[in-house]
Amino acid sequence: MEERNTVLTSQVNELINEKCKRDAHLDDLIDALEERVAKWQEIFSFKEKEVAELKAKLNEVSQL
Repeated sequence: MEERNTVLTSQVNELINEKCKRDAHLDDLIDALEERVAKWQEIFSFKEKEVAELKAKLNEVSQL
């Protein structure tokens, strides 16, 4: 019985270690994804301003 408990304890510890590694990997992926999202949000914001400026210029030209 004690031998079985030792084996099961070892298996549980292995599973815990694997889960910790997966969690750490997921955290890294989430961080990388958040970085990319922030980058694309900046680009989108810049392009949105650029479009607004071009629309304003177009309105000025069309009123002439």
